[in-house]
Amino acid sequence: MEESEGRFNRVYTDLKGRIISGQFPAGSSFLSAEQLRQEYQIGFHTARNVTARLREEGYIVSRNRKAPVVCWEGSVPSTHSAVCEVLSHRGSLLELYESLTVILPPLLTFVSQSCDFWLLPHYAQLKKTAIRKMRPQNWRLLPLICQELFDASGNPFFSEIYARFHRYSHLPFFLEAEGSYLREMLDDTEEFLSVLTSNHPKKKYDWLTASQQRTALAVHDTLYRLEKKYPSWHLPEEEPFQWTGLYERTPVYVQILQDLITKITTGAYPLEQYLPHEEDLAREYGVALTTLRKAMAELRGMGYIRTYNVKGSIAQRRPVEAARHTVQNPVHRQNAFRFLYALQFLALIAGPIAHRAAPGFTTKDLEEIEFQVQQPGAVPITVLADAISRNLDLEPLRVIFRETEHLVRWSYCAFSERNAGQQKRHMLTHVQSALNALKASDKDSFANAVAGYYSNAFSQICAQYVQYYKIKDAKSIVSPSYEWLQ
Repeated sequence: MEESEGRFNRVYTDLKGRIISGQFPAGSSFLSAEQLRQEYQIGFHTARNVTARLREEGYIVSRNRKAPVVCWEGSVPSTHSAVCEVLSHRGSLLELYESLTVILPPLLTFVSQSCDFWLLPHYAQLKKTAIRKMRPQNWRLLPLICQELFDASGNPFFSEIYARFHRYSHLPFFLEAEGSYLREMLDDTEEFLSVLTSNHPKKKYDWLTASQQRTALAVHDTLYRLEKKYPSWHLPEEEPFQWTGLYERTPVYVQILQDLITKITTGAYPLEQYLPHEEDLAREYGVALTTLRKAMAELRGMGYIRTYNVKGSIAQRRPVEAARHTVQNPVHRQNAFRFLYALQFLALIAGPIAHRAAPGFTTKDLEEIEFQVQQPGAVPITVLADAISRNLDLEPLRVIFRETEHLVRWSYCAFSERNAGQQKRHMLTHVQSALNALKASDKDSFANAVAGYYSNAFSQICAQYVQYYKIKDAKSIVSPSYEWLQ
């Protein structure tokens, strides 16, 4: 019950904030119950309750057999409620825009390199508007073209992350507020399009990084000016944005399955040895025996164990034929592609994120990492990834990196055909290179080593999809690279 109420409050608060900040302007269509369900991963009951609450409080009005319409007129940036809403998130907003300077440039650079811009629905309109000089009321074309670029890439992680950033950005407020510092940047729209459509990735990356840094500075200055202008206002306690749960929630039995696959393929549970008894595993994971057995049945079906009555289950190297059979299952095939897209995403953002985290590492951290990676059953790259997460100073970056890396770590074990020894040696090479760079205080080489691991893993897994699993569609997913941004 508490979980259900927490989900309702999270979605309700988020949507109310989007209306107040002007992301859903008065007169625009609101999300239908089905759209709410898809976007927030909630049930129809929660979606209907949230819609009903917003309607009761005068934020939206219902229409017969049509999506609700936003009717709240208070989203004008100069109003007390709009300013309070933005200032109540001032700390989170500064972190969000600072995080955008790290993540957005490599992603936009990558997707724009292989995009046919004329196929984007709003490209021609934006180009025409930019030539005539952008007006403040046309600003929505800019985030729209970025979203279309990410959607066209085919990678759901690009779209999900950008949509989450845009949802929390309060961009309408910062662009429409009186004396907005961001308005001046609308004059750069024509240059933005020229850079984006060019074929020079390094130039593109540098320009986008500088542009995002100016945007973050403009937001900082706007918030500072508002705090000085309204010093006597009683502001609500600052509310952090909900960055957890970026991706779809994973059932408990699947989480157990993922952990068991990782332990078997990394040698924590040696091949041809018995796994702990089901009762012991259920106690270890804190779940009912039926939940544990559901995970074990899936594990057996995927070829990782063989079970003997009474005696228990023995870990085994999964036969190639079993692996091929597994990916014929639509769910596992979907997971296989989601994993490949996650690797592509990480290969692009891991470098800039590692570069950001590098100054936080201490000598003690490095010694601890070197000790942990040599332990039996350790997965070297996850030891390093956990350390990077701990040393990040921006919560959005920390959650994005941690959740995506967690999604990847079990999948690498599940879909890689290297044995445990080969995997560990491969990881140790990259991790040691990264640690050597940190010891030399070389942030660029550290970033390249971390990004290089994920880029290399992408190429290796992509080749195995084609060779072992006969998934020829994997060839169409473009290999990422971070080094060409250096």
